[in-house]
Order: sequence, then C-alpha cells, then structure tokens
Amino acid sequence: MKVLWISNILFDDIADVVGVNRSTGGGWMQSLLTLVKTQIKIGVVALHSKTFSQEIKGVSYYLLSSINKNDWKNVLDDFKPDLIHIHGTEYPHTYKIKQYCGNIPCIVSIQGLVSVYSRYALGGMHSKKIFRFTTLKDVLLHSSPWSIQRSQKKRGMYEKQLIANINYIIGRTKWDYAHALTMNPSIKYYYCSEVIRDTFYQGTWHYQNAVSHTIFCSNSSVPLKGIHQVVKALFIVKRLYPDVKVRIAGKNILGHLSVKDRLRLSGYDNYLRNLIYRLGLEDAITFLGTLSAEEMKTEFLRANVFILPSSIENSPNSLAEAQLLGVPIIASYAGGIPDMMPSPLSDYIYRFEEVEMLAQRIMEIFQREWDKYTNIVKDIAHKRHNRKIIRNNLISIYVDVLETFNETL
Repeated sequence: MKVLWISNILFDDIADVVGVNRSTGGGWMQSLLTLVKTQIKIGVVALHSKTFSQEIKGVSYYLLSSINKNDWKNVLDDFKPDLIHIHGTEYPHTYKIKQYCGNIPCIVSIQGLVSVYSRYALGGMHSKKIFRFTTLKDVLLHSSPWSIQRSQKKRGMYEKQLIANINYIIGRTKWDYAHALTMNPSIKYYYCSEVIRDTFYQGTWHYQNAVSHTIFCSNSSVPLKGIHQVVKALFIVKRLYPDVKVRIAGKNILGHLSVKDRLRLSGYDNYLRNLIYRLGLEDAITFLGTLSAEEMKTEFLRANVFILPSSIENSPNSLAEAQLLGVPIIASYAGGIPDMMPSPLSDYIYRFEEVEMLAQRIMEIFQREWDKYTNIVKDIAHKRHNRKIIRNNLISIYVDVLETFNETL
C-alpha cells in the first residue's frame, strides 16, 4: 500500500536537506511517520519556496512552491499513491488538493477546526482593549486578534468546503465528530488517537521532585490560548500563596525591552504586559522562550500544576504530554478537552471565563498531594496514546477506506 500524506510542516529529514530550521510544531507527526513507514510506503507533500523531491530513509518527499495541476500530476505520476491522506483542514491548499485527487480515494484528519476556532479567537477580550493595545506590528503584519479571527474565518470557508466534499474523515473527540457530521452528515468518521512525541512516554511526575506552588503553561502567543485568564487567577491565588510562580513557554515580554523588542510585540503581548504590571505580578511570572521537547518535559516534571486555559481546543498535545507524565492538570471546559479529562480528572476542569473557579482549582491542587492520582492519569494517557494501537488503527482505516472506495466503483 502506498499512501501520500499532505503535511502543513516540513519533516526534520527534508528540512535538513533543504537547509531550513526544523519545525517547532508537529513533532507528533514525525513520531507517527516513524511508526507507520515500517509497514507501508509513505510519500509526503508539503509547501516550500521551491519545488523539490527526494527519497530519504524510505520516505518520498515532495516540496511544492504552489498547488497547481501540473506539479500535482507530476507527484501522482511519480509516487502512484493508492490513497491520499490530508493532515489538517486549516489551510486553503488542502481543498485545492481534494479537487485534484481525481479517482484516488482521499481521507482527511482533523487537527483543529478554524471555522469553529474563529468564534473564540478573541479569548473574551473586549474590543476596546484590543484597539487600545494594537501595535505597529499588528498593523503591518496583520497580527491583531481581529486579523487572526478574520484569517480563521476566511480559511474556515475552505475548510467547510473540504469537509463537505470529502467521504472519509479521521477525528478523536466528540467535539470534532459533532462538527464534522454537521458539515457533512454523510461523511464516514473514523476514530484514531494521536501519537505523542517520544520523550513523553518515559518519566513520571513526583510531588517531592516538583517545585511547590509553581504553575506551568505551554503557550502564550494569542488570546485563544488564555494566558490572560491565568494572570487574573494568579492575582487571586497570590493573596493566599504569596510565593506562587507561573512559568510560561513563549517569548519574554517583561522587564526592560529594547526598542527593537518593543517593536516585535503584538497587541496581545502588549495587553498581557500591561495586565501583569497593573496587577503587580511581574515578579511572579517568567517567560521561558521557545522550548524543545526535552525542555518542555523538564518544565512539566518540576511544576506543581500544569494549566491549559484555552478558549477552544480539539485535543491539545500539551495536555496529552502532561498526562503521559502524570502531572497535575487543570484545563478549561472547551472543545474536545472534556474527552481528555474523564473522572477523576473532570474535577479539575472549569469554564474559560471563570477565573475565580480557576483560582480555586489551583489552590485545591496546592493543598493536596497528587501522587495518588499520578498512576491513574498516566494509565488514561498511555492507553489513549498507545503507539502500537494507533499505528494498527491507522493502517486498518486505510484498508477500510480502500475497500469501501473500491466497492463504489
């Protein structure tokens, strides 16, 4: 069987060959590729500044500068796939690829759904605040929350068309199932969990090794990720736990910034910085920069609690990574997150808007030793993200799609 993957990232091997930095995201796809390529022949198509192809470690890579009929035909003629697997619905080129698939069966994996994410892109921020903190970067690079929301809505139009015109789709939560079937009631939906980056399958969180009253958050880039809600909750927690600290993956926006650094601030960065200083929390918050998988693991294991405060997610990998290690977790009740937080973890979910509830959840974690939950959390996550089961499940999905498609001919 030969399956052609459509990827939104450059995999490490081809990135090294063409001389570009390795992607900081999509590590789970690399792990999945390593598992699957031993069983079936995989080709990978990704967008790049120039058209290029090469076979590396048994995988056929095709870089295209754009998606057009001629280049796409060349890929199909060279690789001759039995099946095309589009990873992600978020970008317009995926809809164009579906149009060019012809008589080759095509399946799509849901990662996030931008057509739905756009509803929550502002993260509850009031329009006056967005306008007040808009920066030159926002104007020049269209990076304001409004611009992000407009982009998501525009891309969401193509996403809806793609899902409406596809016959087979892979998801992993009740949330993405509901939206996929709403967009296309006749679509055939397959469940398949995600492989997580290798390093998180080893290691266990222990209370005695963690730093008391330390919170870790993994993303601060946009309002949707909800860090401003953590800051508001921190103000409440700090009254009873004055030593509380929050460590956040993301660029530093605090302290003395050069003119160049200030020009790099987005409006949301500007808003966060102002909020932190206004609440007097600058000494309680540390921004860690971009973290590797190993650095993320270190932060998880030293934290007293990991918080995922997003206004919307499908099945965030950072939550899965924390669970594989048995870390204490608090998460917002949004999108597919409740599927990942079954009992007894469901005691630690809260509504995104309710910063008071978030503060109480934090203090509850601080007041108890989590070790008795660690093995429960790890067991839930290791069953969900079992690599062998996921590999076999994905291959069985491919087989079923091919059989179902052939029956319709």
